[in-house]
Amino acid sequence: MRTHIVEIQIQSRYYPIYIKIGGIDMINLLRFLRLFCILILMGLTILQPSPKPVMADVTIAVNTTTDELNNDGDCSLREAVRASITNSVVDACPAGSSSDTDEIVLPAGVYTLTITGASENDSQTGDLDLSGKMKLVGAGRDTTIVQGGAGWDDRIFQVYYQVAGGTDVTFEKMTIQNGQTPNNENGGGIHVFGTSNPDDVLINLKEVRLQNNRAIGDDPSNGTGGGLGITNAPTITILDSLIQNNSARRGGGVFVAKAEIKRSVFTGNQANAGSALYIVQNQPALIENTTISGNGIGSDYSPQNYVIYSDFGPTVTIRYSTIASNNTASNFGGVYLGTGQIILQGTILSGNAINSNCANFSSPITSNGYNLSSDSSCNTYLNQSSDLNGTDALLNPLGFYGKTLPHHPPKPGSPAVTSPGSSCPAEDQLGTVRPASSCTRGAVQNALALLYLPVVTK
Repeated sequence: MRTHIVEIQIQSRYYPIYIKIGGIDMINLLRFLRLFCILILMGLTILQPSPKPVMADVTIAVNTTTDELNNDGDCSLREAVRASITNSVVDACPAGSSSDTDEIVLPAGVYTLTITGASENDSQTGDLDLSGKMKLVGAGRDTTIVQGGAGWDDRIFQVYYQVAGGTDVTFEKMTIQNGQTPNNENGGGIHVFGTSNPDDVLINLKEVRLQNNRAIGDDPSNGTGGGLGITNAPTITILDSLIQNNSARRGGGVFVAKAEIKRSVFTGNQANAGSALYIVQNQPALIENTTISGNGIGSDYSPQNYVIYSDFGPTVTIRYSTIASNNTASNFGGVYLGTGQIILQGTILSGNAINSNCANFSSPITSNGYNLSSDSSCNTYLNQSSDLNGTDALLNPLGFYGKTLPHHPPKPGSPAVTSPGSSCPAEDQLGTVRPASSCTRGAVQNALALLYLPVVTK
């Protein structure tokens, strides 16, 4: 039998290692080499550093609708918030994380706040004070409701800037209602404290209903942001949400600076200025695929009003939205621009106030085309060849029409239907695809444009 001498050199990190084996036949040589390779691979696996464990977000499941802060063995919404902001166990709620996002889960139910005591900032009494990275997720805006109870004298939520790591708070799939600011403060439903840097505080509303909140206290001349109000300049994102029946002196629906609002509805809100939205500061704001309808003046306010009020230098872009049937007591019921800039594209302005869809005293309103105004007040500003002025949009009344959010569908024969060449969003307010060749002006795509498609027959 023929034998072989095997000599192996392994170059380690510090010095070479020699292995010399003599007098081995071919079969045993192959067995040896296979075993040797297995041992080497095992050694490499053992010597590799252990992977760093991935930290999961903390989930805090609320299991009672009672507003309480005690040690009775359950987890209320107030206790869950306390567990998150203190990063400690509170009653049966697990401790929140100091570095990751805490997700507070709210099953279907009505969560009525009853522990009164405004102007306290640790969620022990009054409103629920949030900071850090946090998500509050309900089961749906029709089934998870967070509200102020009888005699409630505070807003529902207040969000603060957390210096370490910033603040990023999301409200999702819930209704927030019946908030009332104390001492004529801001933000009836939600109040957000920001900084001069919009990236320090991020607030997200997804599939949320903000309704019946007031930021006027006992004095209608004060208070901003009936549904949502800000201090300084946090970044606000509102998606697929309904802002209705809120009131404030300024910004009945919302009072915001840097903002992105898409596929949402503002209706029934009231204010002295900016009944739906009041947009301020030198920050960009985008309103897209959004219906703004039925907002106006209330009995608490003096007879002047603007549905969208832009002031103190923002650049507001309104794309493929419908601003219609807003009722005010002044001549300026649609879009008002104090300082800054408003850019309109693919937007319908119809039947707002007394002969006035547009009002501008000191700054430009710019058209990017494909807009429609039912009166002549926008003639100076809607000056592109694709714009339509003094034209009835032929809209149906505001309603749900079997969908999840109210809207104004165009009637058959509406001039808003089919705007070839327009650069519109891929979907409309309801999530319906907008065909590039037949894009409808306003917040919703014309249903007929989708139904009557070419049919190929043999």
